[in-house]
Amino acid sequence: MGSFFRRIIVFFISGQNHVVIIIGTAEPNDADIATCKEVKSIRYLLNYWIPVFFWMCFIFWMSTSTFSSQNTALIIEPILRFLMPSISQEMINEIHWTFRKLAHVGEYFIFGILLFRAFRGDSKKLGILKCAIFSFIILSVYAASDEFHQSCVATRTASLNDVGIDMFGGIISLGISALLPLSRWSVR
Repeated sequence: MGSFFRRIIVFFISGQNHVVIIIGTAEPNDADIATCKEVKSIRYLLNYWIPVFFWMCFIFWMSTSTFSSQNTALIIEPILRFLMPSISQEMINEIHWTFRKLAHVGEYFIFGILLFRAFRGDSKKLGILKCAIFSFIILSVYAASDEFHQSCVATRTASLNDVGIDMFGGIISLGISALLPLSRWSVR
């Protein structure tokens, strides 16, 4: 029973998040430590990078013809006409355009938060500024590739303005993500 508690203490002191117990030995061997690191890296991947991957897939799906202007108008226009029966077609078009651009901002706002969170991870080894810069680089490249994808879809149009709008959403989220940890430290 003593080796059981020594093993737990040794693993928590060494900073491991998982405890591997092999009855009969008091000290962890290299295989135990390697197993803990593998489990931790899989958990890190699942907790931090899989959400980024799924969100990238979601953005890709939103860039298909399913969410073309013609298709989203079929949803937005009836709702607006129901809520405001006397609304003009021009006003509907403006609201529809605004809604679509806000969707760009929202998609990349969430993407920026997920990227920053993935780079920040469990450890604080990578500084806040580096996390924000790496996140912004990936976000920008993905925004440009997203617009390229839209240029290949017949019912979609690519626009450099949309890349800028996407990056704006990302910048807002990265700014918030970078400033929140700083404000937590300054309060203490």
